[in-house]
Amino acid sequence: RRFSSAIGDFWQTFSAPQKWSVAVTAVLVIVLFATLGQSLFFKSSPAMASTCVLQILSGEVDISDKDSDIFESGSDGMVLEMGTQVKTESNSHALITFNDGSTITLEPGTVLEIDRLETNEAGSPVIILSQLVGSTWSSVVPMTNPDSRFEIETPTATAVVHGTLFTTE
Repeated sequence: RRFSSAIGDFWQTFSAPQKWSVAVTAVLVIVLFATLGQSLFFKSSPAMASTCVLQILSGEVDISDKDSDIFESGSDGMVLEMGTQVKTESNSHALITFNDGSTITLEPGTVLEIDRLETNEAGSPVIILSQLVGSTWSSVVPMTNPDSRFEIETPTATAVVHGTLFTTE
């Protein structure tokens, strides 16, 4: 009885036309602010796009900071920035994951430098790598925007792709 009476009172509170319009307006305002907040605060920023994550699959992986030629031991989950060199030792494998979902796997004895890592004005990823020595396996997500770029430069060739799987030696 009390429950039924409470529901009746609640229904009467919102049954007047002016009260319905207030409730509907309040819901619309909440939805508007939620949508606006999401587009303002969760947009990919150039700072977010200028990093990638290292995963050590096996062995030891060394990292050289962009301002140094000295290699130090890398760690699993380490965030890498533009200018960083990654070197896998013998019997070592590493995986680098970029913000767009593309990955590159480094085989033993590989040295890879992250030359450019950013999001351009159009919001497209620009990833340019230099493979100095060794072998890598790349998985590049399809890039629908022509301003997107995934490039690997080697001493003898340059590969530019917009979504594919390929190896570089």
